[in-house]
Amino acid sequence: MDAIFETEEQDIEIALKKGVRMDINIQATVGVCSEFMSASYAEKAEVSVVIAPIKVTTEGEESKIRILTGCNLWQSCHNSTCWYSLAAREKKKA
Repeated sequence: MDAIFETEEQDIEIALKKGVRMDINIQATVGVCSEFMSASYAEKAEVSVVIAPIKVTTEGEESKIRILTGCNLWQSCHNSTCWYSLAAREKKKA
């Protein structure tokens, strides 16, 4: 994917000492995707997208945080090479 957003999942390693409190600010990102396909046979188009955190989980004793992100156009994108798209999710099921 040639879009600005190439990350499927972001793993953030955080070293915490006991008793230390840490605030993490997680925000959505607005950008441009040049790989959007409105149909499986359509040409790729450039569109504005929002990549936003969907799920945040911790592993172990809160030393590792996993952030799962998603695209606001995932249901209408038919680009099977884009991790966010519905087409890619259907391809994984097959």
